[in-house]
Amino acid sequence: MRPMTKAAYAFLFLALAACSSSQKEAQGPADAAPPAEKSAPIGALAPGEPATRVPVEADDIVVGSPTADVTLVAFLDFECPFCIQSFSSLTALRDAYPESQLRIVLKQHPLPSHEAAIPAAVAAQAVSVGAGGDAGFEFSRELFERRDLSFGALADAAERAGVDREKYSELVESEETVQRVIADLKLAAELGVRGTPAFFVNGRMLTGLTELETFQRVIDEERSQMRALVPKSSFARVYAERVDKNLRTSLVEGLLAADPLTYRVPVDGSPIDGPKDALVTLVVFSDFECPYCQRAENTVRALRKRYGNDLRVVFKHAPLPFHRNARPAARLAVLAQAKKGDAAFYDAATRLFAQRAELGPSAFLQIGASLGLTEAEIEQATLGELPFVEAQLTRDADLVEDLEVRGTPHFFINGHRLVGAQPLETFEALIDYELSHAKSELARAGDAQDIYEFLQKDGVSPGLPEPILVSVPTTDRPKRGPKTAKAEIHIFSDYQCPFCRKAEQMLKSFEAEHGEDFVVVWHDLPLEFHKRALPAARAGREAFRQKGDAGFWAMHRLLFGLDVSVALIEDAEIEAHAKQLKLNERGLKEALSGALDATIEADRELAQKLGIEGTPAFFVTRPAGTSGYLIKGVPSQRRLERILALTLGEQP
Repeated sequence: MRPMTKAAYAFLFLALAACSSSQKEAQGPADAAPPAEKSAPIGALAPGEPATRVPVEADDIVVGSPTADVTLVAFLDFECPFCIQSFSSLTALRDAYPESQLRIVLKQHPLPSHEAAIPAAVAAQAVSVGAGGDAGFEFSRELFERRDLSFGALADAAERAGVDREKYSELVESEETVQRVIADLKLAAELGVRGTPAFFVNGRMLTGLTELETFQRVIDEERSQMRALVPKSSFARVYAERVDKNLRTSLVEGLLAADPLTYRVPVDGSPIDGPKDALVTLVVFSDFECPYCQRAENTVRALRKRYGNDLRVVFKHAPLPFHRNARPAARLAVLAQAKKGDAAFYDAATRLFAQRAELGPSAFLQIGASLGLTEAEIEQATLGELPFVEAQLTRDADLVEDLEVRGTPHFFINGHRLVGAQPLETFEALIDYELSHAKSELARAGDAQDIYEFLQKDGVSPGLPEPILVSVPTTDRPKRGPKTAKAEIHIFSDYQCPFCRKAEQMLKSFEAEHGEDFVVVWHDLPLEFHKRALPAARAGREAFRQKGDAGFWAMHRLLFGLDVSVALIEDAEIEAHAKQLKLNERGLKEALSGALDATIEADRELAQKLGIEGTPAFFVTRPAGTSGYLIKGVPSQRRLERILALTLGEQP
């Protein structure tokens, strides 16, 4: 007897991965067999259950009264060690509180990295559908206690829980059962659950391993609130309002905990929708070819309608490089704003998003003409031939770099970061928080001429890094570049690090454009967990000792494999490089035994002094300078260009 077909297992695993990343609607195989008996539709609420954002559904594992003072919803993974520990707390809570006081609801959240948890989640769902909530709870308890998630153990546990083998096989092989698990995963994503375990106590979110005492404190607080409110209204209404209020508070707390900083995000001539004196400013970084940006555009439109004059929207361009038509579309929108004003920009944006899948020259001409733009200026703009259009996109691109905007859509609400096409309720929770905060700040300080600027007065200013007061030596380090250069770019790198190899490719391209302005200085920083990095660094140092800068950079190119697709740093490969460069074999052997490690250790100490912990890292300074700018990771060419300009005393 097969507890779960390979097709169903593979389908769930793939759908699970899709849920955890893109959060798209998952579709199952059309020919999967349905359960023999009619069960509640997927997503249907339990009988008499009020609609909330943390719904208790008819197919959930539920123990306790529907009118209990407190409902604790748990998202669990049967293979997660913290879930195993947490379930013992849930069992203790069930024993400590009568069913009229506490209801416990179990939802499935198998993590993609826990393959055994996936069939276990399907099995638990099958038991819940086949034998009810009490059976589902006891089945879950047995899995967490025994920790045997083999197919045979799942079937045995299901039979002990009251689901016979034939019924169990039918349920676990049903697409509908799999879809019920996927529905839990999608709900978790919408609620901001990023790992397991996660709990919602009347909507109050608790994450990770939670102590029994913490559960009891929160439950008792919620019981007190519910008992005070229920006599004044119906239970269903009070419970739904309590969940909504608690969930909003939890969402804001989670967002601010993930990134507590307030960022200064300048308007800087960008198109505006809403009054200047709005209490909340929502800055949108978007891409006209991005489907998630299109979805977010609808959300932003709904927010403007709801909040009216309390909300101002500012649009920033962040066209992604792999969206071929995103940058030309952004150029057209910038042109519309420049020629016709902000209202025309938002008209253009609406039309561009509506035709997202058909963007191209003909669409640009049609949209531009509808806005009253000439064919000549449309073509010039979309081809990148209008300097004022390119200047606006460059300003936005610089801000994208400075604020570390990774992907689209990306938002800042009064300077607080929000990433991705979040549900409307998440925006509302943060906007409501910002509205309350703005009102209290203004009441304390009195009137402010520029409300947004006033609210951002203590924000973190975006921009380039502050200079570090450190002098970095160049003596006995490999260098390349003109002797007349007025800047040095010191690179701390590791031959086994894939990002370092990417940095080399970026730097080579940067040198082609700006190479007359700087010298590249090499520093070895082989990371301990890269076992081949140290031998490679030793080989590079020996090439430098024997053949000088030219010999080093020749070895450097061979080690990184810049002419092929991978680094070439195994022992045999290093020996082959040495023969190709005609290095002295005895010298190489001594170097590989550690003869030159003092120079490598000196670079390690220098990296530590600069605060460098990983690779690659760049330090940009003037020759014999006493300060410079540190960049961690692989910068964009534009960011490196701006820092080089700062170093040279130019306007970036």
